[in-house]
Amino acid sequence: MSNTPKSEWVMDPKTVNRNRVKLVGIFAVALVPLFLAFTMYYGGWAIPQGKTNKGALIWPPVSLNSIDTKENQQGENALMEKVKETKNWTIMLTGASVCDTVCLDSLHTIKQVNIALGKEAKRVSRIMVSVLGETDLEKIMTDYPEMQSHKVESAELQNFHAAVVANGIEAESLKVQPWMIWVVDPLGNVILQYTKNNDGYDMIDDLKRVLKLSNIG
Repeated sequence: MSNTPKSEWVMDPKTVNRNRVKLVGIFAVALVPLFLAFTMYYGGWAIPQGKTNKGALIWPPVSLNSIDTKENQQGENALMEKVKETKNWTIMLTGASVCDTVCLDSLHTIKQVNIALGKEAKRVSRIMVSVLGETDLEKIMTDYPEMQSHKVESAELQNFHAAVVANGIEAESLKVQPWMIWVVDPLGNVILQYTKNNDGYDMIDDLKRVLKLSNIG
């Protein structure tokens, strides 16, 4: 029997390097534009001054996981999961008091903003995050059946407020009104805040802009 070893096929090193370069190029074409878009949007880089947002920008964005009282939290909380399930951009109304006139006006405003987005309305959801009891929530949800709701404790909203203040939001803006409107991206990051100084047109302008720039949601 012959002991001659079988020949082994070896790829030319130059060919291997060329293939690697091509593979890196394919990933770059797909990922670099996405990275630049997020950098421009979230960081305000290379965006003309005339195109600034109307709401207060939260930078870096604050995760909805900050609305939690658990220490050493593992994974995502229930609110984060609820928002991410929609795969939409979300207008979030938060409140740590009874649903007063400001609350009712805000509920009406965010509904009208959603409708005013026209064909893009299906890319935007609404959620009410509050300390309200079952009876109060039941009546509100009857009037706004398309909106989701999520019950939290006051301490959880305080955690969230501390997080947005740490990321640039003025603490005073959280004290002057118990009900606040926010914009949340499809990944569960809170990126914009609206106060009593903003109206529905401000939200519409901002949402139209982010929906135009975003390929997610």
